[in-house]
Amino acid sequence: MYKTSLLATGGFNEKCGILGVGTKQFTLSLEEFKDALHLLNYMEIERTETEIKKFELKHNIKKNTFQKLLDGNLILESSLVKPKKDTLDFKNYLYLLSIDVDAKLVLNNLKNTIVIIIGCGGIGNFLSYSLATFTPEKMILIDGDKIENSNLNRQLLFTTKDIGYSKADSITQSFIRCYVL
Repeated sequence: MYKTSLLATGGFNEKCGILGVGTKQFTLSLEEFKDALHLLNYMEIERTETEIKKFELKHNIKKNTFQKLLDGNLILESSLVKPKKDTLDFKNYLYLLSIDVDAKLVLNNLKNTIVIIIGCGGIGNFLSYSLATFTPEKMILIDGDKIENSNLNRQLLFTTKDIGYSKADSITQSFIRCYVL
């Protein structure tokens, strides 16, 4: 069973069509592009190989079109297409698929990982925020520095109310404030 990837994107100009997922893109003639779009639209719901072959025959779609879409990850085995859900992990899952890694494995591994960030300034501030969205088992933040007014233009987790407080403590409090329901 196969289905169109939630990450499948495309566009065209007067010369060719461009299809892709994340950073993987390829060009097609305008005729191939039209056929590919027709097939991608058809496969928005789960289809068997037999159904796909019948559709290709009925609509005169070249045999290699399905394979190109499969090779480009625009069409996936249905088991790999996570249903769209309003969950904390859904967008991370899509992002990981777009960079061609095993999204389920990465998400599961991070949930069982202790992340240590040394330095909660410009880079550590951003990293702690980004990594927290993957909900690791635990995050340990290490930084003896205090927040200054000059930090506020580039360290997004701090506000004027945090000036004078520990960077690590303030980030920890930010996460507590963010995840309280």
